[in-house]
Amino acid sequence: MLKGDFKQIVSRFTWELPHTIVGYFHGHLQNNLGNVDKVDYFDGATFLMNENANVINGDGISIGNFIYIRESDEITYTDFRDYVLNNGLYLHEYGHYLQLQSWGSWARLTGDLLSLGSAGFGWRSTPNHRDMWIERDANARAWAKYGHVMGDDAHAMFTGNGHYADRRYYDGRFLRNFLSYGNGWWVFYLYLYDLTFSN
Repeated sequence: MLKGDFKQIVSRFTWELPHTIVGYFHGHLQNNLGNVDKVDYFDGATFLMNENANVINGDGISIGNFIYIRESDEITYTDFRDYVLNNGLYLHEYGHYLQLQSWGSWARLTGDLLSLGSAGFGWRSTPNHRDMWIERDANARAWAKYGHVMGDDAHAMFTGNGHYADRRYYDGRFLRNFLSYGNGWWVFYLYLYDLTFSN
């Protein structure tokens, strides 16, 4: 929990604290259930990986700086940084961690509820989960931070797919997804502020 730069560590125990606590206990739960085969670190995030899981292409969930990934195959690498920079799923989930750093736990909670409703129950105004603004924003953040160093496989995934938008992604569905949530306007403000004043 103390890996990362100074700003990440302070943020983890203040701005992101509710997500840090839930992510920590979720990671321990998955480990105690035997669902964690490897643990590694990348730029302040702890990756807990389950290999040979019963999934088709792999999936992931980011809770605070803890990112849980399930892969259908064995996970092999010599340098974890290179592995992440060549893997679109890992970068996408790291993009959610970047959202948390920008928005903080309470605003990100709205996004978590939207994402859970979309992925788990199909509650969304878009054709599929990957088209939701929060998912595309995670991709855009990962692209903005690592696009210049990501490997060919991840680069092809981010550029050859309509779900991987550029840094300035904005779509009217964003508003429709938030109108029914109480602090949605707060996230809307933070999102516009972030696009205007970051980078």
